[in-house]
Amino acid sequence: MIIEAILNNKNDLIEGTFCYELFENRVFNEHLFIELIENITSCLTEGNYLKDDDFIELLEFAPWFVMNTMHCVICHNDKNDSYFIENMNMSLWYERYENMLRDILSAILKRK
Repeated sequence: MIIEAILNNKNDLIEGTFCYELFENRVFNEHLFIELIENITSCLTEGNYLKDDDFIELLEFAPWFVMNTMHCVICHNDKNDSYFIENMNMSLWYERYENMLRDILSAILKRK
């Protein structure tokens, strides 16, 4: 189920999730990132088919995901921080990925 795949990211120790790759391995896995964004977007726009508890969990998860991803990128760019994302393409971040996260937050605000 899509909601389970999304929420598995909340436990950043589950291998194969975007959050695990970013938080634990310090790798920005573009494929997993885009897949997660698309799944979240799909559930937010078609949320009527979700159980109420799942939808509430999604609404709680999405800002957590956005904030923690942003935190990793901020730390990556901080020369005084030892956190470094191995394959981070900052041009793509500013051109594409950052906007995708903003769109997730906008979608959440529209649903409330």
